[in-house]
Amino acid sequence: MDQGTIDRQLKTIDEQGYVIVDIEPELNARLVDTVTRLEAELDVQPKMNRAEGYNTKRIYNLLAKDPVFWEMPVHDHVLPVVTRLIDKWAILSGTTAMNIGPGEALQGLHSDEGNITIPRPRQPLMAVTIWALSDFTAENGATRIVPGSHKADREPRPDETEDAIAAEMPAGSVLIMHGGLWHCGGPNATGDQWRMGANIQYCVGWMRGQQNH
Repeated sequence: MDQGTIDRQLKTIDEQGYVIVDIEPELNARLVDTVTRLEAELDVQPKMNRAEGYNTKRIYNLLAKDPVFWEMPVHDHVLPVVTRLIDKWAILSGTTAMNIGPGEALQGLHSDEGNITIPRPRQPLMAVTIWALSDFTAENGATRIVPGSHKADREPRPDETEDAIAAEMPAGSVLIMHGGLWHCGGPNATGDQWRMGANIQYCVGWMRGQQNH
């Protein structure tokens, strides 16, 4: 990716807290096939709590599950933006697949930097990428985001929903977010659609990641 494109994407993140990029359809198809296979092989079931969902299938620590996931953190449409955003020595924090099923409720707003006690607003200490492995729509559980909330001086209340919008994007898109952006999994109001995605998180090099890869 050329530096001019990265500069424009970083400017958008600075202004609204996120930007959407795309990846090649062939990689997206392989990721979908692998997540689908692993859900069956591992008998993945919902975790049955508000944070992780009552009708959402999650697979953690993806790098240990299949080599196809190794391509995600270093993708050339993503990593150059991440390292410019937070730290050239950024490290991988977490890798999780999230498949939101019909009937799932709104997760509740949060930022992925919510457990960091350094006062807000601040420079991002994390970069969060949400990969749309299937189409993300307002009806099927697209990630809800609050544009500009990375500049807020506090974390959100989970029931604070009035300013959240659906980050609708087609399969093969990646939402790159400032770690302080308020967001959450959306409700799935469809009767038969699953919304498959993945969360690849990074943090600055002096922090500890969330998962042991």
